[in-house]
Amino acid sequence: MKRKLKKILRKRRVANCLHLGAGLGYFTSVLESVIKNGKIYAVDSSPRVIEKAKLSSRSRRVEFLCMDAVSLGFSGGFFDCVALQHSFHHFVDPDGVVREMSRVLSPDGVLVIHEMLGEFDTLQQKLHVDWHNFGVEVDRRRGIPHYPLYSREALLMVLSRQFELDYVERISPRKVMRDRDTIGLVVESIDRHLDSIRGHPEYAAIGQAGENLKKLIMENGFSYPVSLLVSGKKKSEETPAE
Repeated sequence: MKRKLKKILRKRRVANCLHLGAGLGYFTSVLESVIKNGKIYAVDSSPRVIEKAKLSSRSRRVEFLCMDAVSLGFSGGFFDCVALQHSFHHFVDPDGVVREMSRVLSPDGVLVIHEMLGEFDTLQQKLHVDWHNFGVEVDRRRGIPHYPLYSREALLMVLSRQFELDYVERISPRKVMRDRDTIGLVVESIDRHLDSIRGHPEYAAIGQAGENLKKLIMENGFSYPVSLLVSGKKKSEETPAE
């Protein structure tokens, strides 16, 4: 991913970069390694997550902030780059988020989105999608915004309402992970999800689905999901948003 980002951002001077849906800051560190001198504003809507990210980061070029993605506290055109990875499917109001990303991006700035998709080419990719969707079902019972993954067409349609997209790459990883440690982490993740809704009226049914999913992953392994890497620029005032 770092190599692909370098290709997209080459010859661009990025003084201010917004990382939206930053979570604990993994992709923030990737952006920091590519954007050598600029400042990165890592934004997430969860105060708890932002505090954890602050504790783990020692960079003077990164500032972690808690904000709503549809109402960012930045002036229009402030950023030379707006980026996000694997977080678009968490947004309650994706159209509002896209409008806000367009508002804070400069006319010459670049949008970079890397988002996993709800489609697959192999059984192991499907199992990763199923793992994600299992988490969606659990989070819904907990009142946490989390939604099924986008298709390629649906994601591009939402983004194209405010942006002119000039780079679209579908990435389909084929490496199958079967090692005990990796599979163990996935199984532990499913168990933690189940523990979070213990006592819920639907716990038994969701629990059985979780056990079935664990069995399939342990038998077949899993792969990283199909994803889409997109870049583009905001539409000019002369180009009406769709």
